Amino acid sequence: REGREVFWNIPLPSFEIILFALTAVALAIMAFGIYRRWLMWKAMGKPEVRDDNRGERIKNLLRNGVVQLSVWRDTYPGIIHGLIFFAFFVLIWGAAFDAFQFYSGIHFNGKPYLIFSAIMEIFGLAAIIGVLLAIDRRYVRKPERLSYKGVSDTKPDDAIALLMILAIMVTGFLLEALRISATGWPNPAEKLPY
Repeated sequence: REGREVFWNIPLPSFEIILFALTAVALAIMAFGIYRRWLMWKAMGKPEVRDDNRGERIKNLLRNGVVQLSVWRDTYPGIIHGLIFFAFFVLIWGAAFDAFQFYSGIHFNGKPYLIFSAIMEIFGLAAIIGVLLAIDRRYVRKPERLSYKGVSDTKPDDAIALLMILAIMVTGFLLEALRISATGWPNPAEKLPY
């Protein structure tokens, strides 16, 4: 039936240490970035009261943090941001779902797997389209809003971030294509190894 074994049938002990080491490095880099941001906020002045108006703060979090309403004021940039943000929002839950299957031993095959896989493909493609549109807007069209007094506001970090997102998404599709090429399309009558 339709499905796949996580990590492409590689025995777990052979790469688990490397996987966790790379994860630790990524978490350390993120923690350092948060620490630097905290130092910047601390240097800016006195602390801000952040526990007042909780209802309004929660409402703003949902409206602007989750649904991203403030971004949609300008349609084209809103579409770009929406494609990237919502794609990653769905893909991160897909990765968590994949990890749950791997560590719980409960695997989804057949139609549920096909639906899950199709959703991941659609949102992966949405992220690629969003990044390509962002590259087009920032580096080809160069609207006046992305500059200050005729000087471009674009920094090298912007290109690095966009290219890294694009690389992550494209290599994900390439890896999937290699797996399908090596293992073939699943035979509905064939039982999976798990």
